[in-house]
Amino acid sequence: MAKLELIETGNIALEKLLNEIFSSEVYTMVGIIQDSKGGLDPNEPKESNDSNSKSITLAEVATIHEFGTDKIPQRSFLRSTYEEEKRKITLNLITLAKIEAAKENPKLENVLAKIGAHMVGKVVTKFTVNNWAPLKDPTRGGRNKSGGGRPLIDTGQLRRSIGYKVVKAKSS
Repeated sequence: MAKLELIETGNIALEKLLNEIFSSEVYTMVGIIQDSKGGLDPNEPKESNDSNSKSITLAEVATIHEFGTDKIPQRSFLRSTYEEEKRKITLNLITLAKIEAAKENPKLENVLAKIGAHMVGKVVTKFTVNNWAPLKDPTRGGRNKSGGGRPLIDTGQLRRSIGYKVVKAKSS
């Protein structure tokens, strides 16, 4: 656990929020998230511009691109964004926790929701500002009818599916 005294001493609300953060009882998930209100289902088939393609879920498409296959190069949009942003996340977490702790009824969920929204923005941006390997010619001629050759852009469905969810771990 981090030494909270190094951050700020005497602020009980801040110490409580940071203890909750570092205890991992509450956390933020970023990715293709199905919410309890009936939002996106990552297991639904992905939209396709190619009537000959087999049905594949959005979660499968995300996994294929995140990790790559023997035929498709890795195009990490989640892990790479986290690696690029993790230092900023830590600094933002502390700043946001200080702001939240100054409120009358501070809630850790408010801090983590802001971090989640920040990460969703960064991940979504990664789809258009990237240095991924270009699409191969058969892909351009198949799914990507426009021939632009930009990976993960043809329908925008995967990019639109990125969200976050603040989760409370179940106590044992």
